[in-house]
Amino acid sequence: MPASPGRLCRRLLLLPISLGSCSPLAPFDLLYGDGVRAYFAQDWPRAAELLQRSLHSYAHLQDARRQCQRGCQPEAGWAARPPLGQPWETGFFDRVLQRAECLEECLGRHLDGQPSLHCAAAEIQQDFEEREPYNYLQVAFFKSNSFHFTFQPENLQKNWLREFYQVVHSHKPQFMALHCQEFGGKNYEASMSHVDKFVKELLSSDAMKEYNRARVYLDENYKSQEHFTALGSFYFLHESLKNIFQFDFKAKKYKKVTGKEIYSDTLESTPMLEKEKFPQDYFPECKWSRKGFIRTRWCIADCAFDLVNIHLFHDASNLVAWETSPSVYSGIRHKALGYVLDRIIDQRFERVSYFVFGDFNFRLDAKSVVETLCAKATMQTVRAADTNEVVKLIFRESDNDRKVMLQLEKKLFDYFNQDVFRDNNGTALLEFDKELSVFKDKLYELDISFPPSYPYSEDCSQGMQYMNTRCPAWCDRILMSHSAKELILKPVFLSFRIATGAGKRCLQNEKIFRESSL
Repeated sequence: MPASPGRLCRRLLLLPISLGSCSPLAPFDLLYGDGVRAYFAQDWPRAAELLQRSLHSYAHLQDARRQCQRGCQPEAGWAARPPLGQPWETGFFDRVLQRAECLEECLGRHLDGQPSLHCAAAEIQQDFEEREPYNYLQVAFFKSNSFHFTFQPENLQKNWLREFYQVVHSHKPQFMALHCQEFGGKNYEASMSHVDKFVKELLSSDAMKEYNRARVYLDENYKSQEHFTALGSFYFLHESLKNIFQFDFKAKKYKKVTGKEIYSDTLESTPMLEKEKFPQDYFPECKWSRKGFIRTRWCIADCAFDLVNIHLFHDASNLVAWETSPSVYSGIRHKALGYVLDRIIDQRFERVSYFVFGDFNFRLDAKSVVETLCAKATMQTVRAADTNEVVKLIFRESDNDRKVMLQLEKKLFDYFNQDVFRDNNGTALLEFDKELSVFKDKLYELDISFPPSYPYSEDCSQGMQYMNTRCPAWCDRILMSHSAKELILKPVFLSFRIATGAGKRCLQNEKIFRESSL
């Protein structure tokens, strides 16, 4: 959530009020400062405009820095020895100055000759690294009822729905299940109204007219901290499918599915599903977690199966995740997933085949990944002056100008070459995807043939880029019991998140759905 007015005012006292600058690219910190002031003055349209400009300015600056760092890497010739008779100090500092001059000249070209204007205070830089401007921006857009560019829900949903309808038209499934997590996005209180519009559009679309029966379960009751999971489960039945039944967990019997029904108020009292939020002690670091699962049971032609929408716990700190192998967070996810599987196969109901798909938050083994990516690097540890706590790790190449390969902080994973996560769908890193191995006797998964699904940029203009917040990983998975893979010859599962300004991949020509077939 946005910071308090007092905290922001203290932080912004050093920033000029005016945006005046002769540079076409205004400094992101000045735009941010004026945007936050407009926010607390409740000038919502101006706040939205300034905050969005600040994000674009920041993205341009980061891109310029990356390009210049790569371009100036060989400029100073660090591998060369100093001339005979010349002190080594002279040669060393000559190279330092050459590199600095190269960077200054390069940044000057990218930033209209004024790179010094784009140096922000550490606190403002931290805000952008932690994506704080997005929180202000979502509220400003909501309050002003004016959504533009990448944050316009209608545009985002239009892209997703277009892709969704294309897949439906191509495969013509008779039964379709769609599981969503973080429904409503990070700022769910401001965004839930857009969820309702999305659901209405989906159910009334001409592309879905042959699906004459549907069940929609939306956990929208964000005021109930004890139960809120932000999960959304959609099920569509084609008119050609004559007899399909859904299980009533309270009456312990199947009921024929007819018509279209939406449940969103109190899912806890809905007998056609089981919904649980994981206990708080599973993840005590998070004051209010929304992680949990929703389970439904279906029967088609005397074949019964469970569908489970799931959202497991994330990694709260890259530094903590890096400390041990496996990480402490991996253990928390194992505990939660084990709890779900035990609930599915316990003695309360007849045991059937099951499919579990959603956001498992599975991560690569951080310690092993870092040791592999930075095998020839030296590590520098940065500690907080007041607590001596490790706040940053910097990995530099042993030679080659001691180039920074990786910077690691609580919410920063900045590796110099993202191509390693995209080349050949990142298969070189699959050996570090180990979390599912604990459940290999209970769960089956098709071969992974797509790049890591997290954390793609929240800026639609950079849909192929990963954010530098976490190590890319295959968080979004489609798992099933070993008996389930024998049920259907060619199942197609679709999974994505609807969240204002937080789409996983949202370039217009990009495929944003994952398909799996046996």
